[in-house]
Amino acid sequence: MDLASKTRIEQCYHSPLVVIAAAGQFPRIEVDIGCGDGELLVRLAARHPCTHFIGVELASGYAHRAASHAVSRGLRNVTVINGEAAAYIASLAEQSIGALHIYFPTPFPGSIGLSNRLFDERFAWCAYRVLQAGGILRLITDHGGYHRAVVRALYLSRVPWRATDWLPVAAGQASAQFVGTPWEQRVAERQGRIWSHCVLR
Repeated sequence: MDLASKTRIEQCYHSPLVVIAAAGQFPRIEVDIGCGDGELLVRLAARHPCTHFIGVELASGYAHRAASHAVSRGLRNVTVINGEAAAYIASLAEQSIGALHIYFPTPFPGSIGLSNRLFDERFAWCAYRVLQAGGILRLITDHGGYHRAVVRALYLSRVPWRATDWLPVAAGQASAQFVGTPWEQRVAERQGRIWSHCVLR
């Protein structure tokens, strides 16, 4: 990779506070937690140019690919954070986010235990704090234990979440899919079960 390309890609990375300041020019901010290589992140950003999309990814290789993907599409409404999601969400200002996307978080089916999961009652409380009034929390998992843990965490967070039907993520989404991520397609191919959660602040 030449230096010029690397410089442009690195412009996709910012500290949490800088991201919120830079996103102020957009009327809406959404966060994709565990954005992977950015396929869904970039697709959403291309369809919604007036929304600032922030992808958070712990794996540096995936985060770099997500940033590269955004740069190659010429998108100016995407930021990629290479870091830990819970700490990032906890650092955000109250009622600063319009939507939180969490699709197929680890652990995956076959994993032992749920002790390393992202979504617990503390995270649920933090998510509620950063979402704007009417803000959406969407979570999808194909792990039955994770599904049950999410239900429990939403209850134990003791904040007044409002349950709602699954809301469309983007125009043109296939009716048989929730979001159309590569992992979702793999689960569908093996006829696996998927649990979806959609709640409002």
